[in-house]
Amino acid sequence: MNPLPRFYTSLDDFQPVFETGRPILTYHKLGPRPPGVRMKGLYVDQHLFRRQLSELRADNWESALPDGSSFPQSVATRPDRRIAITFDDGFENVLLHGLAPLTQHGFQAIQFLVADLVGRTNVWEQELLREAPERLMDASQVREWLAAGHGRRRYRW
Repeated sequence: MNPLPRFYTSLDDFQPVFETGRPILTYHKLGPRPPGVRMKGLYVDQHLFRRQLSELRADNWESALPDGSSFPQSVATRPDRRIAITFDDGFENVLLHGLAPLTQHGFQAIQFLVADLVGRTNVWEQELLREAPERLMDASQVREWLAAGHGRRRYRW
């Protein structure tokens, strides 16, 4: 028996919504949740993430930037089948658990970085929400993300 609701494990329920515009999937953290995590819903298991990407690819979705344009590497054969995949805050676990599946399924994604905290931890979550510490990508990991064909956006905390 699957302990997760169907909408966590299948994109079928979202197809009508996807057809109404340009979908943007926003993630925060990938992989196993460490002990002490309070906001469990911000983590997506890496196997579930792979499955979601596999479903998107099987349904002929392609990467797009949040502004609606395609990534330069993408040749959109069906403009109505473009989807933006984004990750908030630049967590290291996204690089560790997301880079390979994104590459395997031919998707690119945007990583929103907290510029003042590159290479540090999620201090805003720790201070405001008493959340467990989680590492953010350091400069070399950000370069690895970019070298793999993904984008990034910066904002200051």
